[in-house]
Amino acid sequence: MSDALDAFLRELPPELETRAREMEAGALSRMLEEILARARERFPGLELDGESFCRHLGRAAAASGEADWPPDRLQTDELYLALGCARGKDGAAETFLAEYVSTVDGALGQLGLVPDTVEEARASILEALFAEPPLIESFAGRGPLRGWLRVVAARMARRHVGRAKREVPVPEEMLDVMLAPVKSVELSALKKQLRLALKQVFAAALERLEADERVLLQSYYIEGMTVDQLAAVYGINRGTVSRRLARTRERLFGDTRAALKDRLRIDSAEFESVMGLMQSQLDLTLPSLLRSEGARDALP
Repeated sequence: MSDALDAFLRELPPELETRAREMEAGALSRMLEEILARARERFPGLELDGESFCRHLGRAAAASGEADWPPDRLQTDELYLALGCARGKDGAAETFLAEYVSTVDGALGQLGLVPDTVEEARASILEALFAEPPLIESFAGRGPLRGWLRVVAARMARRHVGRAKREVPVPEEMLDVMLAPVKSVELSALKKQLRLALKQVFAAALERLEADERVLLQSYYIEGMTVDQLAAVYGINRGTVSRRLARTRERLFGDTRAALKDRLRIDSAEFESVMGLMQSQLDLTLPSLLRSEGARDALP
């Protein structure tokens, strides 16, 4: 076990290595032997060499820090299985699917997705867990594997939910729709100028948002997630999601408005008329704006 012990110790930061060496003589070595024996007993069809597993356990202990020391406080059996899956060991993926895939299914079920979307998200999540680089190797054992999987599944599902269920105008028609109620010759003449200017200043305003604000807009307007689905993914209530969406929309429109005012050479009355129409139809046109070429470059 000396090689396995050395492999474990080499992965520890100085403060944890000091605590490990302060343990009673042989205590850490016995602990690692017991951890490995329990994992092999729980997953008898999965064989990992002790040195590789102890190295992986050392990395997990380093990531967890002093709060979860000593290493037997981690979910060591599940770390063993996760490493087996990451290394492609015979029987590891089959064991994982038999015991844990129901957790992924349950997490997706709580989001209220349509069956086709659930299947797409499920396949993508499982591919990410086992493909190179395997996401499952990042499981650090600080809590149960089922809890970690629920978080991963909910976050990844955001990328695969229903695509744009509402009808929206294509980008080229966007400003015609917004300005259709306006009959004045002057404003009608601005449509071509507005179309180009709006796309440019909107993309710039989008880039100025925080990353999480851009993700929120993309999830709601492009991927079609509902407020309730977003609340489930982020672990917050629907009221908080609604307020964040409102604040982000207001900031985006405010920045776009300011930039347009600087760019367009029209009098204040005409400008306010244009802005009033654009803001009143923001939810209708925002998906098209987000799909425009410049905006896509700004999105994650």
